[in-house]
Amino acid sequence: MLEFDAAAFGTPDSFLKDNQEFELGNFIIKAIHTPGHSRGTTCFQIDNYLFSGDVLFYRTVGRTDVQNSSREDQIKSVKKLYKILPDTTIVYPAHGRKTDIDSERKYNKRISQYGGEWLENK
Repeated sequence: MLEFDAAAFGTPDSFLKDNQEFELGNFIIKAIHTPGHSRGTTCFQIDNYLFSGDVLFYRTVGRTDVQNSSREDQIKSVKKLYKILPDTTIVYPAHGRKTDIDSERKYNKRISQYGGEWLENK
């Protein structure tokens, strides 16, 4: 693990809640709590765009073999995104190419609307 003094970062000014909206310039940003890759993972939605971090990638999902991750939570979080977001939502993950919710719901090799089980790479 990384070695650093967490206290050096200080105390947060505030904590985000699931579905909390806040303004940044002219944008309204919605925080969507999506644990799995880590306990505090949060996606951010702005209009028809989702910044998914390490939760949802093009045809796959983030790792859950790291400290404080959960495969079960990852499945729930991705299915939550499939349920609450319009098909046309453009997804910008932390790594790789962009995608959209409709394509991922149908073709994601790890979590799709048809299964939900964690499919191993084959």
